[in-house]
Amino acid sequence: MEASRNGRISTMPAVRFAGPAVPGLLSVVVPVGNDPEGLRRTLASLRSARSPAGGVEIVVGNDGADPAASAVAAAYGAGIEEIKPNAGSYAARNRALARTRGEWIGFVDADTMVDPGWMEAGIAALGEADYASGPVVVPQHTATSPGFVLDWLNAFPVERYLRDAHFAPTANLFVRRSLIERLGAFDPRLRSGGDVEFGRRVHAAGLRQIYRPDAITFHLPRSYREQLTKVLRVTRGQYDLQRYHPDLFPEFRLSAAAVLRNLAPPLRLDFMHHAPEELGPRGVRLKPLLYLMKWSFKLQRARAQIERLAGGRAGRAQPAAPEVGGPVAP
Repeated sequence: MEASRNGRISTMPAVRFAGPAVPGLLSVVVPVGNDPEGLRRTLASLRSARSPAGGVEIVVGNDGADPAASAVAAAYGAGIEEIKPNAGSYAARNRALARTRGEWIGFVDADTMVDPGWMEAGIAALGEADYASGPVVVPQHTATSPGFVLDWLNAFPVERYLRDAHFAPTANLFVRRSLIERLGAFDPRLRSGGDVEFGRRVHAAGLRQIYRPDAITFHLPRSYREQLTKVLRVTRGQYDLQRYHPDLFPEFRLSAAAVLRNLAPPLRLDFMHHAPEELGPRGVRLKPLLYLMKWSFKLQRARAQIERLAGGRAGRAQPAAPEVGGPVAP
């Protein structure tokens, strides 16, 4: 077990790797859930990236055991760990992680594409830190509808995440295997927010986290409807974080006051990553609609909060996280 900065214990059950780490090898873990085309784009970009001197292996965690996704993974020569029934993306990452052999571990999502120099930059970052991330770029030219514009404006301020909240999204993350051996992997009970909990746990243990600007991945924008779904999922996930890890996440404690704050309209139109003016006159014209969309996100958060208050879920028992992995046949 590992002591945290505040003296509390902060670990998850150990990952039972299939064998010892291979020095210099990079293992890339890619979870997928019923998105074979997204997985195809990700694996194609990984194949096109420059491989490190120590080699690279890719392991896909197929959450739900979608045959089409397994076929895509096999076509690209990736290792496949099928999870059935569906257990969530963090459980899928953990299961795939247990099959890896690398000294270095990279994480991307099945709807993410990597820059050609992503692997080299990530390994270089791990030469000076235990945990590293870089930009997750939503290309501006893909902002072709109001919903896509909104996602481009908000998506992935990773440097701010690392500086202020001590985590990076799993769409672009590198860690040393020794970190996993010391602290465990993702909390598989979480359907959302597992990257936040993992990063906060790493920070609490006093390990070094850095931002590497040249370790770049790319993410296509989400539609307005997809963003509404994400807001609901993330808000529910925040209260699961508080439920399972109350000492790490006191800020997510549920209250009627929090609901009332989200029912109120936004006081101003601001965004996490860009400004509408960067799109020129089109962005300025969209500002009233973007304001209404932002308010709808607040209302969606209030919906999730009301559901949680009505269900009383915060008071339920907290099951322990299961052990991850075990001996895996080659």
